[in-house]
Order: sequence, then structure tokens, then C-alpha cells
Amino acid sequence: MPTDPTFSNLSRPRRFTWPAVPDSPIVPRLVLLVVLCTCCYLPLDILGRGYLPKDDALSHAAKAVSGKEWSEILVLAPRVVQDSHPGWHFLLRGLHLLTGWGVRPLVMAEVLCLFLCVTLVPLLFLRRPEVWLATLFVVYSCDPRHFYRLLLGRPLLFTMTVLLLLCFAWTYRSDLLRKRSWAMFLLVAMVLAAWLHGAWQLFLIPLCCCLAARAFRAAGFLALGLAVQTVGAALLSGNPLTFVGHVFTRTLHALGDFPLQRMLVDELQGVEGFPLVLGLVALVLVWQRPKPQNLLCDPVFVLLASCYVLAAYSVRFWIDWGLPALACFLAPRFEEAALRHQGDQAWSRLVTVACLAATLIVSVTSDVGGRWSEAETRDALSSSKPSHATWLPEPGGILYASEAEVFFSTFAANPHAPWRYALGIEATMMAPEDFEVLKTIRLNRGSVQAHRPWAAKLRPEDRLVLLRPYGTPPALPELEWSYLARNTWVGRTPRGSANGGN
Repeated sequence: MPTDPTFSNLSRPRRFTWPAVPDSPIVPRLVLLVVLCTCCYLPLDILGRGYLPKDDALSHAAKAVSGKEWSEILVLAPRVVQDSHPGWHFLLRGLHLLTGWGVRPLVMAEVLCLFLCVTLVPLLFLRRPEVWLATLFVVYSCDPRHFYRLLLGRPLLFTMTVLLLLCFAWTYRSDLLRKRSWAMFLLVAMVLAAWLHGAWQLFLIPLCCCLAARAFRAAGFLALGLAVQTVGAALLSGNPLTFVGHVFTRTLHALGDFPLQRMLVDELQGVEGFPLVLGLVALVLVWQRPKPQNLLCDPVFVLLASCYVLAAYSVRFWIDWGLPALACFLAPRFEEAALRHQGDQAWSRLVTVACLAATLIVSVTSDVGGRWSEAETRDALSSSKPSHATWLPEPGGILYASEAEVFFSTFAANPHAPWRYALGIEATMMAPEDFEVLKTIRLNRGSVQAHRPWAAKLRPEDRLVLLRPYGTPPALPELEWSYLARNTWVGRTPRGSANGGN
């Protein structure tokens, strides 16, 4: 039966083709420019909304402004005699002395510089920079809750940058390790990571993964790098033996001093898994259908799988090492597809990179739930406020609190204050008797009555801070209380006829 030519092609879907536009050698440069501008715009936009991290970055900047040693800031255990981040504090202190910046500008510099380190390094290896925007968006979509760590301004991000360097070098240019200039560059980067972050032992994880994947050349280089970075960072710290020993004791105490996992801070607790990540990796493997032996000989895949499993013990294995490995696992596979479907100088690449940039910017910078603007509503205790001044610790006093956020916010607002803090950047650095009280508090899920040992030992110059909503003062009548900031009660020993609470 003859077919009506009018309808003969309706059942055949037409394949989309880009308009015939002559290729141009300027396209790759424009694409790279868009990617660079996107990576720079993301932190600038978020910082412009008032965003500031609420933890370590504040204390690093405040320490740089104060010019004090940790022993002048915290009540420390006798075994803690070494700064955990000597290089980072050295750089921040120098920047403060050079520019006169206070805590907030220093924190903003931390966030911006470290975000750019992590997001720009992969561009050294990729032939198609737009692929990196696609990778960032996919990683963000799979695990948005932990993507924000790229904006925490912590020196661990420099260690993450070095890990990305190593992973991309293994994936794209395994011959780079044979070149003296690149080998020296990577070794210097590893030394700087250990000096800035102080956690050189973390590179044992990729070393073990290289051995498991039988990538012996990469494992040999990492073993050499571990030795060089340990010696180099120890010498730069000024106290070589103390620096090396401090790393081990700090790691052991951070995970082993609490009897229950729920008593650890959130980022050290384990998680059940990430179904979206598992589904994404499975989808990529079905799409590519690699040979199992090739997959198991890939150090990046072994690192990705190992960190996914270890996240059940501590989520930091995943967010600090697994996420970079996931990004490095995805990027070359996305690039392979891009190389197959678009010419290097095709104008269609500009449309692709524009769509990817717009999607990433809208997704990441969206202020969902006030995640980027909530810093504007924080209410820290500050001696510059007349209503706070008499309720803050007196010279030589100690501020007791069971929540680390009290230390971070108060120290950032009062970097030159003449008092110390019982709890600071890590609970395991506390004086032994105070740490035992903290363990009891966490065991009892923050019970007010569990704070009673601190209330009993309070001197007139000391203060006890509890995070509780406004209303009835905490049930520790031996102290007088004042509600000074949002959800913040400050207690002190009675002052004659002084009234407790405002």
C-alpha cells in the first residue's frame, strides 16, 4: 500500500544538529574563561550574601589577630604542646600584620583562596574545562549537604587540592611522576599540605589504595612523598619531634576517647551510606562497561570505593577523600563523551559551557533555608556590647561551655580577651578533668544537671555558658543567670544582691 509522503517522516525522530557555523580557534579560550569566571563567582556571590563559616576558620583567623599561643587561649591537656596547623597560622598572622585585616576579612580570604585551590587545580589536566563544571554539578546534586565543605575555609582543603593533583596525575598523565619537574612540584605541594594542615598521616589512605590496586609506581612515589613531607613539615614547624608525635596522639585521641560514637562531633560520626552516589557510579559503570580487572587496578576507583565503605566508621573518610575521588572518577568519563560529540573549536561548546555555568551557579548560590545568609542573624557574646561586658569572664577567668560553637563565635568576637576557654577546637585537647565532665554531658545528651561539676568549681572570674532557648533560667540555682544572646545563657557565681536573668 503506498505511503502518503506528507506523513512518511513523522514517525522518524530527527536528530538534532547544530547550525553549520565555522569553527574558531578562539572557542577553547572563551570556554576556559567562562569556567574560570564561574569558579571565581561562586564564592564571591556566597560571601556577598553575608556567609561566614561557623567553626574552625573563625578560630584560625581569631588566633592570627590575637597573636597568642593556644596555651593562652585554651585550658589544654598537658600532652598538647604543639600547634596542629603551624603553617596556616603563620600565613594568616603574616597576612594580618601586612594588611591590618580583622577576623571577618581573614575568614573571607580563607574561604575564597581555598575554594579556588580545589576548583581550579583540575583544569591543569582537562582538555575540556566545561567538563569540570558538569562534574561539580553532579557531585553537588548527589551530596549537597557535604559539598559546602569546599566553602569552610579550612586548611584541609589544601590537602584535598593535593589529593586532586595526585588523582588527576594518575588518571591523565601517569608519566608525570617520571618527570623531575612535576615530581618536585608534587613533593613540594605535599610538604606544604602537611605544614598547613598538620595531618600528613592522611596520605596513608591513598598509599594503601595504590598498593591494593597494584599501582606500585604511584605507591612508591606516595611513600617517598610521605617521608619527604613528614620531614619537611616537621622542620618547618620548628619542633620536629613534637610535630610528628602530636599528629599520632591527636588522631588516636580524636576517635578513641569517647565510648559511644554519638558522643563525637557530627563530622566524625559514621553514616549509613549515600544511595545517590552508589546509583551514579553504577550508572557510569553500566554505561562504560569497563573490564573488572581494569577497574580494580585504578587507584582512584579503589580510593572511591574504600572511602565509601569507611564512611560507616567516620563520614570524614568520604567527605575529605571520597568526594575528591568521585570527582576525579567522573571527570575523565564525562570528557570522553564531550570529545566524542563536540569538536574542539566548535561554537556549540559555548552554549554547553554557558548552560553548565548557569545551572551550577543557580544551584549552588541559591540561599535555600538561609544556608548562606544565616551568619547575618548570629548573635555572638562580645565585650564591646555594654550589656555583655559584665557577664563575660574577667581577666584570668575561664569560659566553660559544652558546645564548641560557643568558643568559635566568642573567640572570633573577642580575639584579644583576657580569658581562656575550657572547650576549643577539639574536645580531646581539654584538660583531663574538664574532658571527663564533657563526656558525662554528651552521654546524657546535654543535660543541664550534667553541667553541675563545672558550676561547682566556678570561680568569681569564670563563666558557664549554656545554649538554651529564652524562658526559665537553667536549673542550676547556685549560679545567677542572664540571657545575653539568642539561645545563650551565661551563668556566674552570685554577686550579692545581683539579679539572675534579664
